[in-house]
Amino acid sequence: MLYSHYRQHGCYIVLVTLALNMDNERVRNMQNNGNGENWKEIRGRVPRSSHAEWGISEERDPLSILRSQDKTRIEELVPIRYERMSVSPFTYFRGAAAVMAHDLSKTSVTGIHVQICGDAHIGNFGIFGSPEGTLLFDINDFDETIRGPWEWDLKRLAASIILGGESVGFGRKECMKYAFNAVQSYKETMKEATGMNTLDLWYTKIKISEIDIKKDKIKKRVDAINAKARSRTSQKAMEKFTHIIDGERKFIENPPIIEHVFSDEELRFVHNGMKSYRETISSEKRLILNRFRVVDIVRKVVGVGSVGTPCYAVLLLGKDDNDPLIMQVKGASKSVFEPYLKTDAYVNGGHRVVAGQRAIQAGSDIFLGWGKLNENDFYVRQLWNMKGSIPMEEIREEGFDLYGQACGKALAYAHANTGNRFAISDYLGKSDTFAEAVAEFAGKYADQTQKDHRQLLDAMENGVFE
Repeated sequence: MLYSHYRQHGCYIVLVTLALNMDNERVRNMQNNGNGENWKEIRGRVPRSSHAEWGISEERDPLSILRSQDKTRIEELVPIRYERMSVSPFTYFRGAAAVMAHDLSKTSVTGIHVQICGDAHIGNFGIFGSPEGTLLFDINDFDETIRGPWEWDLKRLAASIILGGESVGFGRKECMKYAFNAVQSYKETMKEATGMNTLDLWYTKIKISEIDIKKDKIKKRVDAINAKARSRTSQKAMEKFTHIIDGERKFIENPPIIEHVFSDEELRFVHNGMKSYRETISSEKRLILNRFRVVDIVRKVVGVGSVGTPCYAVLLLGKDDNDPLIMQVKGASKSVFEPYLKTDAYVNGGHRVVAGQRAIQAGSDIFLGWGKLNENDFYVRQLWNMKGSIPMEEIREEGFDLYGQACGKALAYAHANTGNRFAISDYLGKSDTFAEAVAEFAGKYADQTQKDHRQLLDAMENGVFE
């Protein structure tokens, strides 16, 4: 590394240049997994075809894994979790991230780590607004994010494509092809990333307006989804979720999904928690937030996997009743992958989620932050920030295939920005071997998930689960 100094108008400009050649230590380190192995050695230890392997470990007990999570959840909401998981094998899969974390921990890995999403199923990708108001497509759920093997995210994505596709009527053969194409999209994007400068890669985003859609029917549907996403603002959320009672704006209750659960004394604790959160956002964002006052708070049940975790909606108002900001305060426990990985020293679970999201999402919410409330870790974001999801039941084969490929592309950018993109790309190589193996694994895991779903239904019928 060479430094050149220039003095101009009393200031120093430092130019840092890197002396590179194919034999120097830096390039060698770029091409290995951090343990001194290069991609050839890694392939020898973990052949790409080995990623097709799947076998049940003797101690595997999915129901026990799920029940162990209930201990940290709000008791009266737990039945809602299992009700939502029981709908289909895909909804079960969405709520069973902890089960798949256990299963993935038994699979072969290269040892190359990135910041993984941890729950990279197709329902956790979607549209949201950047701070500049541009609609982007990217990962939008980070509750399980942690530093771990890049393969785990891809395998969860591929399995979700098969289960999600089958849930809306596609055949297994078609879904296997879509899973294969998503992994290929990941591979091609990772290869593209190796040719990009580091800062160019960091600033690369998947803009909805730039996605090349050839069929008019698909384009019209995407345009409608974009228009709906643009309308999902705090103003619209206020119109949908609040009303005026005795001259004050309050959330509309819909127990047990949305309800007021705090006493006046407990509300003071919430206000204190919001204060701790404010310290984790930048000073200029605090200036904006300080212009709002907290008006009302409700508990709000969200998602499938998150049901039962503490989650609240907070109504803040600025200059008047028509100047709203609605925030989501969401509990953050340990990632389901923490039992199987060495974890970084985060301050708490909320810090883990926020740090992971900031590292891998293309353009994070300006009010994203974290805090602690009554010994509970949490993170905060806007409830609606031009967020939109792709309704799988409304898209046909080609649209579903394109969607899966977009998910693979977004995942590749996330991994390339937080791990060794050169080593991953070299390991993947030019052939279809890895994609074929992951698609085969996904098919096997989809079959296992169907069995696990049936086991849950049987347990519910027998009264083991409410």
